[in-house]
Amino acid sequence: MSDDLLQSLSIINDKNIEDCIYTIRGLQVMLDSDIASFFGIETKNLNKQMKRNIARFPEDFCFQLNSLEFKNLRFQNATTNHGGRRYLPYVYTEHGIIALAGVIKSDVANKMSAEIARKFIQMRKFILEKLQWWNKTPNQIQKIIPLLSNSDIEYVKEELHNYLNHSK
Repeated sequence: MSDDLLQSLSIINDKNIEDCIYTIRGLQVMLDSDIASFFGIETKNLNKQMKRNIARFPEDFCFQLNSLEFKNLRFQNATTNHGGRRYLPYVYTEHGIIALAGVIKSDVANKMSAEIARKFIQMRKFILEKLQWWNKTPNQIQKIIPLLSNSDIEYVKEELHNYLNHSK
């Protein structure tokens, strides 16, 4: 394994990919600076490659945040340090990240884009499972409620409350 690849894989341990995925304009995206750190390159070089190959990056693959979006992102994630930038950041969707790996043409970028794509897929699967559960739950609850006594209902409420507080 190359030193660059080992360094990028160690970055994964320090920085969780899932923590770098945000929902902006209804799309799951990653900041250019986070992708650059995973790819082991500078952010300006990552965006330079995107601009040189702009035809590969339609707006549903990559877009630049506006000042309000960037401000909201910084507010939501107070621990993230994205300060000191001259320009508003670009964000990339899963497809944009794969396209980046194609234009950057490094082993590290290829391996990291595959890892990042896997995380996007895992997150989508998790969200779909939760939505399916949530959609089924009201019908199941409506069938069970007439069969419960008042003490059963209080017990279920308490357990649900405990579950919701511990799952945060």
